[in-house]
Amino acid sequence: MKLLAVESTSMAAGAALIQEDKLIGEIRTNHKKTHSEQLLPMIDHLLQMCECPLSEIDVLAVSLGPGSFTGIRIGVATVKGLAQALDKPVVGVDSLEALAWQANTFQGQVVPLVDAQRKLVYTAGYQFDETGVAILRAPDVLHIQELLKELVSSTEELFFLGDAMTQHREIIKDTLGNRARFALPLQAVPSASSLAQCAILKAMAGETVTAAEIQPIYLRTSQAEKVFQQRQLLKETRKHS
Repeated sequence: MKLLAVESTSMAAGAALIQEDKLIGEIRTNHKKTHSEQLLPMIDHLLQMCECPLSEIDVLAVSLGPGSFTGIRIGVATVKGLAQALDKPVVGVDSLEALAWQANTFQGQVVPLVDAQRKLVYTAGYQFDETGVAILRAPDVLHIQELLKELVSSTEELFFLGDAMTQHREIIKDTLGNRARFALPLQAVPSASSLAQCAILKAMAGETVTAAEIQPIYLRTSQAEKVFQQRQLLKETRKHS
């Protein structure tokens, strides 16, 4: 089985070609959000380098979000178009899960952090073992202080990665101390090869859909921010009552 994966949910964009457990090739950039101009040429160049015509692709995969709304739309539209033209199945992967696969050897909880602005983060919790991945906390959008309040009560080690990791690194260290581990810069950025690794397991398990069925994942930040502000206001009111 050959799978072509497309990642475009952040500043980084990329395409990867994988066959079973072998990564055949990957192209990746992390420079400006010009995905609408770069993604198709990137895919074409990758397939040429790997001497793999589109007709040999069995499955396509795409990162569905959460992340950059524009990047998500471009990636999903690109894969939908290719899948419809080739009449091939699609695997849609939550971008937080795909990002977590970049730390699949960590013995503890992997916590992806994707910037949702105004100190909000798209996040989830995952744990890996020889059987695959377990979801410890479902994908959500939270204020960083709310997330840390949840994590501080746990006892396990935590591995952080994603574009919001650097932004919130100090408060994470201050709150969690030595339990917090941080990805190296190359690990922190989403990659198409990580997406492909996650997606091919889903494809082999029969977790595919048609091009028409694939839908982006948008987690609304406005409601999360509103709820957090209401909670903070309630706390202040109680303090002074």
